Amino acid sequence: MKNLKSLLTYPFEGRVHPQAVVLENQVNLWLDDCHFLPESFRQKEQKIRVGHWVASNWPDAPYERLIPMARWFLGGFLHDDHHTKLPLKELVRVTMRIDDVWKGAAITPEDNEIVRQFGIATDELRRFAPPEWVDRYLWHNRLFFEGIMSEAYYNFKNIYPSVEEYIDIRDKTMGGQALCDLTEVASCTILPYEIYLHPTIQRIIKLSGYLMGWANDIYSMEKEKNDNETLNLVLVIQHTRNCTLESALKAAIQLHDDHLMEFLRLRSKLPDFHEHNEDVERYVSSIELMIHGHLIWIRQASRYEVELQ
Repeated sequence: MKNLKSLLTYPFEGRVHPQAVVLENQVNLWLDDCHFLPESFRQKEQKIRVGHWVASNWPDAPYERLIPMARWFLGGFLHDDHHTKLPLKELVRVTMRIDDVWKGAAITPEDNEIVRQFGIATDELRRFAPPEWVDRYLWHNRLFFEGIMSEAYYNFKNIYPSVEEYIDIRDKTMGGQALCDLTEVASCTILPYEIYLHPTIQRIIKLSGYLMGWANDIYSMEKEKNDNETLNLVLVIQHTRNCTLESALKAAIQLHDDHLMEFLRLRSKLPDFHEHNEDVERYVSSIELMIHGHLIWIRQASRYEVELQ
């Protein structure tokens, strides 16, 4: 038995927020409020340990800033696990409704708890960031939803995209851009727009999403294979190259490690941002914590406890 959990490592620090248990308990209370979902479904969602992921991503953040992030993560998982199983017409309707709520539409009694949590989280985030940051964050979440719609199409048809097509889809569904947006809030460092758009910063953001996406795919490959899903890097490589699962796994790990080396090269030679150097250093260090935090979480979430024969 080769344990998948030992395959990936990072040379930078990883820690967990001291109030991780408190946050996890809060998430479970929100989940209990989702009365429209079967109890068995809610119990399954608890195993994701949303609060632990948020606490692992941003171990140094003020606790009050983790609250909207945890709401958002819970909404994202529930949208992916519940709404995407609805008929396409209903999925489109609820996705558009969430977008309306993001824009400021009032919550109505007809909205379910998933929509409500997204609305509350948006309002809470506005306390910690300027309007232009909120607009950027919401745009990145629209890309996330776009990726989820693409995944739903391929899984419904039970067909595989090409590796190149999948990389584009996974770039959206991992939500790396949105996660790096939240890292600004967590580190109390909203970057000036011209620094955020710098090519080095943009590439670091892109690579962080890749690293978390590939790690997620590597750890979840057997579960998703057993569930007959097609949207997983290892499974896409196996299908498109007509190779063994072991060979596909090695190729996925190599892609992850190549992206890690590029991330480390960029991180070690950041441009001179003059009076903003300290803020950029804090931001990039927080991204490293987030990447490692994702690995800490995924190793402990029972949802991804898999082994390779």
